[in-house]
Amino acid sequence: MRVRTVLKAAIAVTLAWGSTAAQAEWHRATSRHFIVYSDGSPQELRHSTEMLERYDALLRLMSISKPDEDSAKLVVYQLPNEADVAALSGISNAAGFYTPGPLGPVAVAARTTAYNEYNGGDFKPLVVLFHEYAHHYMLQNYTAAYPPWFVEGYAELLGATTFEKDGSANIGNSATYRFWGLHYGQQMPIRDLLDDSSEAQAGRLTDPFYAEAWLLVHYLVFNDARSPQLHKYLAAFSQGTKSLDAAQQAFGDLDKLYRELVAYRDRSTLPGLHIAQQNAADLGPIAIDTPDPAEQAIIPARLLYMRGLGSAEIPKFVAGLRKNAAAAPKDPITLDLLWRGELAAKDFDAADHAADALLAVKPHDAQALLGKGLIAMQRLEDAKDYAAPKWAAARKFVIDANEAQTGNAETLFAYYQSFVRAHLPPTETAKLGLMRAFELEPQSPPIRLTLAGSLVGDRRYSDARTVLKPAAYSVHDLRSAASAQKMLGMIGTVKDGDPLPMALPEIDKTNDAAKKS
Repeated sequence: MRVRTVLKAAIAVTLAWGSTAAQAEWHRATSRHFIVYSDGSPQELRHSTEMLERYDALLRLMSISKPDEDSAKLVVYQLPNEADVAALSGISNAAGFYTPGPLGPVAVAARTTAYNEYNGGDFKPLVVLFHEYAHHYMLQNYTAAYPPWFVEGYAELLGATTFEKDGSANIGNSATYRFWGLHYGQQMPIRDLLDDSSEAQAGRLTDPFYAEAWLLVHYLVFNDARSPQLHKYLAAFSQGTKSLDAAQQAFGDLDKLYRELVAYRDRSTLPGLHIAQQNAADLGPIAIDTPDPAEQAIIPARLLYMRGLGSAEIPKFVAGLRKNAAAAPKDPITLDLLWRGELAAKDFDAADHAADALLAVKPHDAQALLGKGLIAMQRLEDAKDYAAPKWAAARKFVIDANEAQTGNAETLFAYYQSFVRAHLPPTETAKLGLMRAFELEPQSPPIRLTLAGSLVGDRRYSDARTVLKPAAYSVHDLRSAASAQKMLGMIGTVKDGDPLPMALPEIDKTNDAAKKS
């Protein structure tokens, strides 16, 4: 249900979507863990946000370790229908997606769904939101590595959760919208499903994979004999055993497991779990507001930026922002997005002008100061000018941005990068800042891979492996997964403190390849 890359063929329809979306009136809900934008009714928006908070509370209740309470709120956009989501994502059948964008993680889902005539009415918008949030929650709170089939199957399992009026939850509901594919669609052999190789992931068909992954996770979770085997399998996989090898060790005869799975698929009813939440913590307040006209006008552009811009999209994107800025020359949100767009277009003078305009409106604004630093660094890098005083001046803007707003992952990462990009060894403070950026935003592949490289440089190979493993098996970002796998291969089983197994620049090249994705 998620995508990170955008097909070039979809660019025109994506920009057309942006102009259409700009005509709608958006509302915003702000709660304890979410900021949700929707062009639906305020009542519908409040209900969706309440359900997300209830779902978050359920996930926290189910967590073995204490979940993170210090992360930024997840930004969610609810678009009118699946066609709008497909136009934005570039995937024809996408009902939603989740991506760690340049401004932090963002989830997108349709307000109305019409998956197909076989869904039995159960494929509702909350299914998509719950699925995507399961990905976010796992990345934010779990450090173990999980195989692709389990990541998607578990998200499918949790995505089908429903809530009663008293707040109790039903987990393990039958995903009837997967039944047609399971019974009549293309079948996926169990060894293909369990295979964690990059070749297997690249050649998979999406619908069979999601359907079979859901069924296998459901069976293993709710079968008393198989459930301990699942824990054994996940432990072996997390320790570095290949998925198929771990499966054969934990589950035994895979052909027998597949026969059991087929019989389970054909049952008239499936087991589930009911969790009472009468004593659950209060969900907290939910504030509904309507953004002002200037912010309304740039919400589609902001979503495009958060999703990630393709190079061919940038000229039209910037041209539209310039029109928005001309209409609202003192709007901080517009000016912040404008300097980012101009920097992406490498019009440094225009980017500087936009950042200065934002500082004129909001002196000491953290985003404007960060912009000044990033613009200065890009100028120097493009000019191949590595004069230390000039980089120190650029870095000072980032330091000022951090003082104006602490705990911002983008700023902390930029501070670390200000040394790397200047061809200087990062200071201990910069390394601590990078670690904090990772704690705040572990979903970000550039932050994760850069931290891994830093840990390798400090000969902390065990910590580097822990950071790399979750990225190495991502089904949504195959390029970052390949980079993480390459880094894991480079450090192998080297013990902490031992000399580097290769020149550090080789690892830096791996990081650079991932960032360019």
